[in-house]
Amino acid sequence: MPVPETKPAEGITPPATTTIQEITVDGYTFNVDTDLIDDVEVLDTIDAIENRKQLKEIITFLEYLMGVDGYAKLKAYFVAKDGKLRLSKLFTVYQSIFEKFDPKG
Repeated sequence: MPVPETKPAEGITPPATTTIQEITVDGYTFNVDTDLIDDVEVLDTIDAIENRKQLKEIITFLEYLMGVDGYAKLKAYFVAKDGKLRLSKLFTVYQSIFEKFDPKG
């Protein structure tokens, strides 16, 4: 999935780093803007996953980061490969995203 090209406004220098991360899990490569994790809007979802063990919220989390279409493509890839989207694979995707997250920016 290619990262959309954006151009900064005239006279503005873009930051040297980007929060768009390319992640590969079991042969599937996707891009995630990890800056979206650093948002209070996603805090309840992360709390539900991490502290209340509501693993179904990983889907909500991925749809927030990847969009509904991005999640659907990820799911379709693993269903085609494994016959279903395994919970263990879903959790691996979730963990892989956090491995790329740098809260210091």
